[in-house]
Amino acid sequence: MKTLLTPLALVLCAGAAHADDALLRCDITSKFICTSSGCQPAKLAVFNLIDMRDKTLARCDSKGCDPYTATFSSSGLFLNIAVPTNGLLAKLGGNGDFVEVATLAGQVYSSFGSCKRVPRGA
Repeated sequence: MKTLLTPLALVLCAGAAHADDALLRCDITSKFICTSSGCQPAKLAVFNLIDMRDKTLARCDSKGCDPYTATFSSSGLFLNIAVPTNGLLAKLGGNGDFVEVATLAGQVYSSFGSCKRVPRGA
């Protein structure tokens, strides 16, 4: 198995665990909806699950999770996650910081939060 040797892997996947096996839960702490006339705070109703083994990003709420096939790439200290067919991209920092940008029609949703490793099946 290939091991990602990024700070994210070292922080979130301690010990002998491999980053490409990680399941991360990313909790959103602030969110904004932006249009051409400006940005407004948005309701915090979702969290994300990033499955590095299955290469998916799932957007989850009280009704369940919708997983999307994602492309993962590293850039320096960051892990980039792209779901271009859904107009979504996310970036994880080495300390677990999380940023997500999603587009819907003429709106841009910007979310900020943090991620932590969670056990599979929990």
